[in-house]
Amino acid sequence: MTARKSLLLAGLPALGGLVLLLTAGMSHRPSEPELGTPRKVRTVQPVLQTSPPPSVEATLPPAPAEQIAVAVEDARLRGTYSNFRTAVATGNAVLEESLRKILERDRRAALALAEEELRVAAAPLDREIALKTLESLRK
Repeated sequence: MTARKSLLLAGLPALGGLVLLLTAGMSHRPSEPELGTPRKVRTVQPVLQTSPPPSVEATLPPAPAEQIAVAVEDARLRGTYSNFRTAVATGNAVLEESLRKILERDRRAALALAEEELRVAAAPLDREIALKTLESLRK
């Protein structure tokens, strides 16, 4: 009887754990969707295009290669100048010196950008940075 009793005592916790697992598994099942009143479906009217798409003849011809080259060079110079101005404003001497070497190739254009910036600066801090940048370019 002792073997039977010990088997029963060992089996009861295992049986209880199995029952707990089954009930937990059943409680996580998704519930059936409730049937309610049907929703109204809204229809959308398609938008009609009033004007035809532009034709090939209506598009602008590409700019001449010389004009594109000038625009690219101007963008490069303005970007380099902007980075130089930031280096001057933050006191980054290493970056300032390396960008100065690049701007020296187009010294007149860089000076013109600095003078323009000084002329249009409205805030005192902008004016101070523009003046420092111009003085740094004149070195």
